[in-house]
Amino acid sequence: PPQNYERYLEDHNKYRRLVLDGKVREQPQATFMYKMKWNAALALLAQRSAEECNFEITGHPTTNVNKAASPEHNYE
Repeated sequence: PPQNYERYLEDHNKYRRLVLDGKVREQPQATFMYKMKWNAALALLAQRSAEECNFEITGHPTTNVNKAASPEHNYE
């Protein structure tokens, strides 16, 4: 795991708890929310996916819409 991952998870779960309790302004209160936990296999997949990203900007320059190409995955 990356350095300080426990702190990131702790902070992330604190925020999720605030949403669950309806304490985040302009966010609907959640009715149920899982606590996040570290998953080394998913972290490896995410890292590999990030390394494959193509950040080349596409589209016509006057459209003001920039889209970065990324690998497509089927998560069914």
